[in-house]
Amino acid sequence: MAVETIAFHRKTKGSWAEKEVWWRLNIDSAQGLTIDHEWSYSDVHKGKTSNEGKATYSVAEFLKDKDANPQARDALRKILKERGLSA
Repeated sequence: MAVETIAFHRKTKGSWAEKEVWWRLNIDSAQGLTIDHEWSYSDVHKGKTSNEGKATYSVAEFLKDKDANPQARDALRKILKERGLSA
């Protein structure tokens, strides 16, 4: 089964983009709608990645999470509305 992935928000901080965070919506006919949240924080002075990871959430979990990035939530709501999808 094909999975459609839509990158809906990205946040980059630092003069060398040493802090990057991405959010993607996965539309899968078998799994339903899920959100991938991925991050990478690098220490540019040591030249290595200090923290990176990935978490997957249901759309409902992501939209209810009070700590979720508000711009990412708004971007997701817009995509869901445009495509006629519900959480």
